[in-house]
Amino acid sequence: MGQGVLGRDPWILRFNDLMPFVIREILLVSSPYDGFILEEDGPLNERLLSEYSEFNLILAPRLIHATDENSALALLNERRFDLVLVVPGSEGIDVNRFAERVKAILPRISIVVLNSDVQSRSMQFNYDPTLIQLAVTWSGDSKILFAIIKLIEDASNVDFDVRTGDVQIIVVVEDSPRYYSSFLALVYAEVMKQSHAVISEVLSGLHRNSRLRSRPKILLAKNFEQAVGYVERYPENIIGVISDCEFSQEGKVDASAGIHLYLKLKELGYHLPFLLQSSDKDRAQDAKALNIHFAHKHSATLVSDIRSFLKTDLGFGDFVFRLPSGEEIGRAHSLYEMEELLGVMDLESIEYHAQNNHFSMWFKARSMFILARIIKSKTIPELGGPSGVRNYLKDVLHRSRLGQMSGMVADFSQVVKD
Repeated sequence: MGQGVLGRDPWILRFNDLMPFVIREILLVSSPYDGFILEEDGPLNERLLSEYSEFNLILAPRLIHATDENSALALLNERRFDLVLVVPGSEGIDVNRFAERVKAILPRISIVVLNSDVQSRSMQFNYDPTLIQLAVTWSGDSKILFAIIKLIEDASNVDFDVRTGDVQIIVVVEDSPRYYSSFLALVYAEVMKQSHAVISEVLSGLHRNSRLRSRPKILLAKNFEQAVGYVERYPENIIGVISDCEFSQEGKVDASAGIHLYLKLKELGYHLPFLLQSSDKDRAQDAKALNIHFAHKHSATLVSDIRSFLKTDLGFGDFVFRLPSGEEIGRAHSLYEMEELLGVMDLESIEYHAQNNHFSMWFKARSMFILARIIKSKTIPELGGPSGVRNYLKDVLHRSRLGQMSGMVADFSQVVKD
């Protein structure tokens, strides 16, 4: 079996290469009054640093404030910025005109508009989508700012990260700026927490930050066609969809677009974990009829519903061994427990999970992409039947654990003989 020193392991090196675009410098353009309002709960730089520290992330971005259009453009000519945030209440700024002038200096820079909650309720978002990447509702929660940064980074890095590191993707479908602003903050917080938890099972602290680069990327789709496009573009890397029920389909708002999206993906052969959201509680019956998850947007259980979806359907939680009937017969929290349980587990259960790619999903959540791909690509007969699946998984998990203890990492691709 091929092995390599942990620090030189090709997959560790791949993880280090991931996320080549990172936001370090942010230009915030707002009037002095709007700037004061934004920092009512404390300086934004300090609050952003706190958000990064919560997830053990280093080098939080720095915000530089410009109080008018001319001073903002002067700064853009003088120094490098990775993101521009614009508050539309800023004195003398026409957002679309300002964005045109920014793009003339930095054609590829992302521009995000921050609307106050009052503005979001009373104004239409009439921004040019070719100039403005995102319009969000600012409620004073710094977690929204964290989510904006990560969303822009994910959109910029996704092609490279999929190609280089086989990174996984969660598609969020939502067209309401007021809702996706707070909702994405919630989703990112949960994805970061769950990614930290499962990576801690696999590695010591030395390489956790490198592996955290391989966390699932989140892509925001604002209509039916964009959501389908993401799935078709990354067919092997989408691990789940979280979708609103009502959004635009073929240029018209459709109250059942989320249901149509699920059916369309299924028709195209994509059997993905799917969480349907709606402010209409009655939509729970539609989700139940389709055997998919449902979350009420205004429910007190929304956070726990999302956490449950990530854990049970996207592989971030315990691996629950079940019989085809659904009866639980075992539960593995860690790789060691998985190895131990495989030795005594009913072969009917092992066959059931192998047929439904449950093992592959669980390993993907732990950034064990080589093993996940091999398991998914091999048929049960190719591995020697259910007992062969059991023996193979036990072998690679045992080798992996021994490798970690000795400072080595197993190359799972060398274990299976074609």
